[in-house]
Parts: sequence; C-alpha cells; structure tokens
Amino acid sequence: MFEQIADDLRGRIKSGRLPVGRKLPPQTALAEDYGVAINTVRAALKVLAREGLVRTRSTRGTFVLREPEEPAPTSAELFGMLQRIIDRLDQVEVRLNELEQRKP
Repeated sequence: MFEQIADDLRGRIKSGRLPVGRKLPPQTALAEDYGVAINTVRAALKVLAREGLVRTRSTRGTFVLREPEEPAPTSAELFGMLQRIIDRLDQVEVRLNELEQRKP
C-alpha cells in the first residue's frame, strides 16, 4: 500500500499540485486521507526521500524538494522511435521521387 501512496504523491508533485517548496500535510492527516496507518505513510515518504523528491525535518514537516524526472527510455522504446523515423524518411523519399518524376 505504501508504494501506491508514494506513486500518488509522486504524481501530485509531478503535476504541480504539490509544487517544489510546498510543505506536505502532516503524516497523521495523510494517514487519515489514505485510510492507512501512519507507518504506511512514513514508508511512502521514505521512498520519496530516497528518490530525493521530499525531505522530512523533525518538528517542521515534510517538504517537496524537486519534481520527479522522466525515466530514460528503454532500448526497445529507442528502437521503436528510430524505426518510426526511418519509416517517415522512407515516405519522404518516395514523395520526393514522385515529385522528381513529374518535372518536365
């Protein structure tokens, strides 16, 4: 469950609903909002802290440090992008050849 809470909070940070510098609600309030024990919220916040997204200061609260980065594309995703570029270049080449043949 803590992973789902971490995902939700990460999404809120990424969308700007929890902007950089913003103080998160108290852990007790987050636990109540998510309907979980406070230790579950703490586990979620530890995940985000390890990612460098938030920092918890005792007696001060938890603050957003930065937005999450987009994950790097996998090699399969890169190959797919490259293949689409190649396909598009092939279409352009065919079109250019058609136009070249129409010249008087």
